[in-house]
Amino acid sequence: MGTGYVGLVTALAFCHYGHRVTCVDIIPERVDSVSRGKAPFYEPGVAEALARHLGSGLLDATTDTAKAVAGTEITFLCVGTPSSADGSYDLGNLGAAARSVGEAIAGLDRHHLVVTKSTVTPTANRSVVLPAITNASGKEAPAGFSLASNPEFLREGSALADALAPDRIVLGIMEGDQAARDLLEGLYAPFDRPLLVTSLEGAELIKLASNSLLAIKVAFANEVANLASSVDADGYQVLEGVGLDHRLGPHFLRAGAGFGGSCFPKDLRALVAFSRSQGAPALLPTAALDQNEVQPAVMVDLVRKALDGNLQGKRVALLGLAFKPDTDDVRETRALPIYKLLLEEGATVVCHDPRAGSNFVELVGEEGLAHPDVREGLDEVLREANAAVIQTEREEYRLLGPAELVSEMAPPRAIVDARRTFDPYMMRAAGVTYWGVGLPPP
Repeated sequence: MGTGYVGLVTALAFCHYGHRVTCVDIIPERVDSVSRGKAPFYEPGVAEALARHLGSGLLDATTDTAKAVAGTEITFLCVGTPSSADGSYDLGNLGAAARSVGEAIAGLDRHHLVVTKSTVTPTANRSVVLPAITNASGKEAPAGFSLASNPEFLREGSALADALAPDRIVLGIMEGDQAARDLLEGLYAPFDRPLLVTSLEGAELIKLASNSLLAIKVAFANEVANLASSVDADGYQVLEGVGLDHRLGPHFLRAGAGFGGSCFPKDLRALVAFSRSQGAPALLPTAALDQNEVQPAVMVDLVRKALDGNLQGKRVALLGLAFKPDTDDVRETRALPIYKLLLEEGATVVCHDPRAGSNFVELVGEEGLAHPDVREGLDEVLREANAAVIQTEREEYRLLGPAELVSEMAPPRAIVDARRTFDPYMMRAAGVTYWGVGLPPP
C-alpha cells in the first residue's frame, strides 16, 4: 500500500525476482499514472522497470484495497509517516492503512501477512498497527493474521539498486510466529542477501538508529570541514584520512550544505522525541540537528565573503534545488534556507535545477515566500551573476569547464561550491574565484 518512493520501488524489486505485485493507493491519479507506466516521481531506472513489469503482467495497480488483499498473501504498508509538531512520527496515515487492510482481512477465510515498511519508532507496530488490524478484522494475531516489520534502507537516487541488492534484510517477527518468518524468508530467498530476524521493536529501532547514525556522520563531517578551513587545512583531505580507517569507513564523511530529504531530518527528530519520552536525553541526535540548521548559514557566509561582505543588490545563481543529485525531491532541501538567507541579505536569486524546479517553486510557495525565479536554461541563470552557489552536485554542473562556468558571469565571478563538485585546486589554477566547504579562502 502506497506508490511513493518506498512502495513503488519495493514493488518493482519484487517483480524483478518473479513475484506478482498489486500496487494500492487511495489517490486515483497515482494509480492511473502507475497503470500507464508513468512513475509519480523521478528515480533512476524506475520508469524503465515500471514499463517492463507492466508489460510482463507481474505488476498492476488499484485503489481497491479489499480486492488487492483478497488476491495476495502479503500486504506491505509503505505509507508516509511525516513529522508531527513535537518531532514524533504522525502515524495517522499508517493507522488508516492498517484499518483498511484489517477490514479486507475480515472477509478472508485464509491467513494473511501484513508487513510494515513505513519508518516508525519502537512499539508503533504493536501499539498502533496491530490493534488497528485486530479491531477492523475481528481477528487476533498470529492465529487470524500475522504482523511483521521489514524496514527499508533505500537511498533516493539509487533506490532501485538498493532495493534489488540491499546490504541486509531485516525482519521483525512477532513471538512464536514461525509462519510469518517462513513466508518472508521464502519471499526474499531470490535476493540472496544477509538476513537478520529480530523482534518487531528490534527491527523498528534498527531502521531509526541506522538513519540517525548516518546523519550524525554527515553533521560531524561538516563540523570537521568548517574547522579545517579556519586552520588552512583541506577539510575533504582530512575526512578522507579519517575514512581510510577501516573501523570508520568513508561513507557519509562528506561535508556540504547539510543533509535533507524525506528521512534523515525526520528520523533524527523522531529519535529525539522518542528518546525523551523514555527519559533519555538524546544528546547526539539533538546536536546533529542543531549543526544541520547552522550549515546553510555557513554557505551564505562564504557567499558574503566572496562578495566583499555585502550581498545587497548582488545577483546570485543557486544551482541545484533538490536535496541530492539524481532526484526531484525537495523535502528538507538545504536550498530553501540558503535561498531565504540570500534574500534576507538583499541578493537577487536566480535558481536552476534540471528536475526539481517546479517542486521547489511549490515548496517556496508553502513557505509563504514570493514565487522564486527558476530558469530552465543554465546559461540564463549564470549570466550576469556575481556569484553562483552549487547546492547539489548535479552531473550537468560537473560537466562544465571553468571557462564555461564563469564566462558570462559578472565580477567577481565567484563560485561557492557547497558539495565539492569540482577540484578546487584545478579551479583556482584556472583563475576561478572558488570558495568551498572545508577550504581556506582563495
